[in-house]
Amino acid sequence: EAYVKKAVELARNRSQVETFKTKLLRNRLKCDLFNMDLLVASLEGLYRDMCEDHRQGRLPQPDLRNLDRYLEVGLGLDHEGQELLAIADYERLYKDGLMRQHWARPIAADARLWSAKDIESADRALRIQAQPVAETVVDKPARKKQAARR
Repeated sequence: EAYVKKAVELARNRSQVETFKTKLLRNRLKCDLFNMDLLVASLEGLYRDMCEDHRQGRLPQPDLRNLDRYLEVGLGLDHEGQELLAIADYERLYKDGLMRQHWARPIAADARLWSAKDIESADRALRIQAQPVAETVVDKPARKKQAARR
């Protein structure tokens, strides 16, 4: 619905479309997405690595542990409503979801995103949340009365 509304708005405002085009063209030279030489070199490097691995008999061994948990987290994310500018932002969002799942049902470490260090952090955060609230001033008089009764 928001997409259609924006499309109609842009169709009625050609100057805004031209502003967007100018901005895109200006930023295009700064963005690796449009650096074709870098893209081609990276892709060729990946192909060479895959060929060499195949020649050496090193076949990929995917780590499929926790795949169902990643799916659950991914389905629960609001991909449209969140602006994620970097891969680290996206990973943080996933790790937060995995942490909440880990609290409900522990998740073993895997070779993708959920590491032993993440498990330690999640367990520490859960312990902190579970700690009793510190004594308040109101509690102290009640404890004195209990001590006096003994």
